Amino acid sequence: MVREPDVEVVPRPPREIAPDHPLTQTLARAVSYVTGQMPDLHGWAAYTDGALLQEAGIPTVIFGPGDLRLAHSDDEHILLSDVITAAEVYTTFALMACS
Repeated sequence: MVREPDVEVVPRPPREIAPDHPLTQTLARAVSYVTGQMPDLHGWAAYTDGALLQEAGIPTVIFGPGDLRLAHSDDEHILLSDVITAAEVYTTFALMACS
């Protein structure tokens, strides 16, 4: 992961989880099962509470519905179909992770 110069002003360092980590792979399988497509696994250049979880030693992946291009914009919205798909992925992920 490449650190951008501006990251030095962020109070916590960037975090990442390996694409081959069991949590990442389970989420990828859940997305594939629900949508029929393998997800694009990549880092995300934004801060979330996931950094706090990882700092505490809890492996963390970020996943959610919506179009990131609309996030925090005047036209921010999420399609109901995307919310339903995300709920199906969360449920499938939980079942896969616990089995």
